[in-house]
Amino acid sequence: MTTPSAPPLSDTPRKRFRLAPFGLFTRFILVAYLRNVAIIASVLLSVALTIDLWPQMNAVMNAGGHGAARNLLVFCLLRIPGLMAPLMPFTTFLAVWLTEMAHTRSGERLFVSNAGRSPLKSLCLCCCWGCWLALPPSFWMAALGLRP
Repeated sequence: MTTPSAPPLSDTPRKRFRLAPFGLFTRFILVAYLRNVAIIASVLLSVALTIDLWPQMNAVMNAGGHGAARNLLVFCLLRIPGLMAPLMPFTTFLAVWLTEMAHTRSGERLFVSNAGRSPLKSLCLCCCWGCWLALPPSFWMAALGLRP
């Protein structure tokens, strides 16, 4: 005598699907993305400023009637928008990739999927990042408007 082990598919109740734009896990992932964006942006900016400043270091330090440190600081602050605008898409890509790699290596992705959370519930976060990646034209416009 055999008994069916699972009810037929038509009898199983379907779960309601709700997006969680400001859910706990979505905020956790967003903070992880932003933290990695800040880290990678600071590394790339320091490299870009070094490459940009090295050939003209003496001219910048001796310019104007102010101290050398002030001249360097003002020059660097004026160069940041022009240097970061082209680097933001690459920075964002690296940050998302590193965050996802870290979560996968730590087993967090497996833990979350075993808990029953669908990856589609973080769809709002993906849409937000898609909008963030669509912003580089505005970064270039800011770079053109903010630099001297």
